[in-house]
Amino acid sequence: MISTGFAFLSPTPEYETNHLYIVISIINNIEVLFVNVTTKKKNNDTSCILTSEDHDFIIHDSVINYADAKIAKIENLQKAIDSQVIHPQKPVSISVLERIQKGALNSNAFPQGYLKYIPDQ
Repeated sequence: MISTGFAFLSPTPEYETNHLYIVISIINNIEVLFVNVTTKKKNNDTSCILTSEDHDFIIHDSVINYADAKIAKIENLQKAIDSQVIHPQKPVSISVLERIQKGALNSNAFPQGYLKYIPDQ
């Protein structure tokens, strides 16, 4: 079931590898707001740093790419799962989810119009 903390692997057009995406908010039980995890590099937004202890897929220090936050319909994500375009992963823990949500509130890169979808901490 798709809920907050739901994680999935999906191809990213610019890269040849899958990226880990994490649902950080459910919008009106119709849509989800999700972000992706990317390798930590020198100029990345470091509002939320994740390590290998935070999720099985993460093997080195990574960050949430808040600039690429996206909204999708839950039914479209489910269709992508059913057609094996995206691959569900172990969900993130509540504490990791809360760190990601808090990072969204603090990130200058997170789209301002999406702030209303982040639960109060």
